[in-house]
Amino acid sequence: TERKGTATDKGTVNSDDVTVGTYTDNRKTAVGSYTATVTALAGAKASSYVINDGETTASHAWSITSGTNYFTRTPEIADWMYGNTAAQPLGTAAYGTVKFQYSDVQNGIFTDKKPSKPGTYYMKARVEGTDDYALLESPAVGFKISKGEISVIADDITGKTGDAVKELTYTQTGNTVSGDQFDVSLSTTASSNSAAGDYTISVSVSADAALYDVTKADGTYHITKTDITISADGVNVPYDGKAHGI
Repeated sequence: TERKGTATDKGTVNSDDVTVGTYTDNRKTAVGSYTATVTALAGAKASSYVINDGETTASHAWSITSGTNYFTRTPEIADWMYGNTAAQPLGTAAYGTVKFQYSDVQNGIFTDKKPSKPGTYYMKARVEGTDDYALLESPAVGFKISKGEISVIADDITGKTGDAVKELTYTQTGNTVSGDQFDVSLSTTASSNSAAGDYTISVSVSADAALYDVTKADGTYHITKTDITISADGVNVPYDGKAHGI
């Protein structure tokens, strides 16, 4: 923030229009010691006056001392679930740019690398010190990345006796991360030779237990009896005293 020194005029007569005119070194931003100097007067009556009993300038020493930095928004970060969008750290400081760093140990070494796997972690907000303000660092803030929660449910299917087994399908909820091992397989004891009845559709999931909590549910393959239509042609014969049939 820019700071400035000011000067006022004294000794004018009858409210003459005389003001301080030209300054040097009266506006500064950085920490340091300065001398503000008035080198000229201004106003309608300026020519009737001199600076400091005939001196050509008037000077005054002033300084900007090192300030104390502080957080204007307390640093924080929310938990999130693996496979979902990662939470963003929040925090602002009165001066400088806030940098966020991470560690898996509260009092450990913090680096710029943001964690992405399930676990408990810690975040610190940091603003490097300058000549104008000291280093600012927040306490470690804990947060968690929970395991991804995946549900795999086999879809129920209906078929008929004698038909080929239909394609087995499933419904999945929850997000997986590209490149992770996550394989789903389905099987059933139903076949084209199966009698009418209910058969289990089994679900098998192969996934990294460190990354995912998986809930699975088997389904049912329901086979119904095949409808058969029977028709007969009639026979017309004259009565002859003998038995006839169709």
